Amino acid sequence: MVDLYGVALLGVVVLGTLATLKWYFPRKFAREDRARRVVPRGAVRDLVAETRVRVIGTAQPLDEELIGPHSGKPCLAYNARVYDDHLQVQKKSSVVAFRVQDETGTIDVIVDHVTLDLAPDLDVKELGAGVIARNRVGGRYPASLWEYALRPHARVAVVARVARDDRGKLTLVGTATEPVVISTWRASLEP
Repeated sequence: MVDLYGVALLGVVVLGTLATLKWYFPRKFAREDRARRVVPRGAVRDLVAETRVRVIGTAQPLDEELIGPHSGKPCLAYNARVYDDHLQVQKKSSVVAFRVQDETGTIDVIVDHVTLDLAPDLDVKELGAGVIARNRVGGRYPASLWEYALRPHARVAVVARVARDDRGKLTLVGTATEPVVISTWRASLEP
């Protein structure tokens, strides 16, 4: 015979957990998106020095490119993480100066003070001596290698202060208190 009290209790616990997850996570990400969206979006040709702006466009390399530590692919910025049994054991990030191109022009991004907010680009699992790429679904392996990267010619959103360099050219820069935010999340790429 089915224990109705146990089934009802299990149902309440499951529904409560689902309701909490449905309520908490969208609000957490929505708060972060709202904070970014408060900064007005600007077209490159309309930028004015000493204003904070959000520019959405395509990332173009300036001089050098990085190589993703796990994928071996060229990139302009990356966050690399190594997890061992779901615990983060190593984190590495790097970024080089690049240019953002929108439909009205281009502007250089100076990355002295930067916060990377990159969407997952690759999940790699290490098996024995070889490294294979796989989806982020299913299976357990001894170590998980994650790479969040900004690839050349990919869509990017940059939140930064507009400044003039020594030659009078406009650039996007950050400070210790207001770093450049580089994002590849789909929500940040929307107008």
